[in-house]
Amino acid sequence: MIRKAVPADAEQIQVICETSLGYPCESSLITARLAHLNHDEEVVFVEEIDDTVVGFVHGERYCCLYFEDAVNILGLAVLREFQRQGCGRRLMEAVERWARTKHILYIRLNSGMTRT
Repeated sequence: MIRKAVPADAEQIQVICETSLGYPCESSLITARLAHLNHDEEVVFVEEIDDTVVGFVHGERYCCLYFEDAVNILGLAVLREFQRQGCGRRLMEAVERWARTKHILYIRLNSGMTRT
């Protein structure tokens, strides 16, 4: 099930950040960030399977002077054991639907060269 993230998801998102992205962080920071999202400008979706968050995507409106607004993907990660099962695709489709509600036609995603 794809749904918007809530602060109660923070501990599971923290595990995904550490294990799938290699970014150590505190779940309290994630809790605070989720509690104070500007829902007009950004969104976090999670995929939940059997009451466990197995992946997330974080997108925000990206505005610049020389191009139409876009959505910038700030984070996209799935637990290793759930990769290659369509979770990332479903999360990105959720962001695409959200972008369309904001009349945004472009999505950008940057990734490190070490990621495959």
